[in-house]
Amino acid sequence: SEEAKVRWVSLVLIAPRKAVEQLVAQAANVYLTFINTEQEVIISGDKAACQHIAQQLACPVIEIPFQNVIHQDFCKKEEVGWLDMHHFATTDQPNIAFFSSISQSRIQVDSQTIAQNSVDVCAQQVDFPKTVKKVYQAGARIFVELGANSTCTNWISSNLKGKPHLAVSINQKGKNDA
Repeated sequence: SEEAKVRWVSLVLIAPRKAVEQLVAQAANVYLTFINTEQEVIISGDKAACQHIAQQLACPVIEIPFQNVIHQDFCKKEEVGWLDMHHFATTDQPNIAFFSSISQSRIQVDSQTIAQNSVDVCAQQVDFPKTVKKVYQAGARIFVELGANSTCTNWISSNLKGKPHLAVSINQKGKNDA
């Protein structure tokens, strides 16, 4: 809505996680919603308060062009609707381990588990470094990203810097997916 655009913002901050955490802890209506790397995070919340944090950090900032009002516990109020929205049939059990970014553990590939995990993700902060490190500890060394622009591939490489691994993206900017 227009009101949301005026009042709410999500900002990617290229800044040390710990510095951002300290400022968010002092701010009202600002949430650290994503930790992508130890040097890249996303804050969401009151527009003026988020912009003030970015100014205090004097760091590179990218404003996300939509109002991402999720990844905080206030989303639990809509749990039934979220669960219904994320519930879909599964047919096969692939021979691959799937991990939850919330529990940092393996999850079953069944309709209810995936739906509940999706709901849980909507109501909590996403700590990507923690998840990547848990998956790595579980034995993963090859990471294949299906998403656009190698974003997660770059985060994986940053989070596993100095450790043997291969992170590749199927979708590459400027190249046909076929």
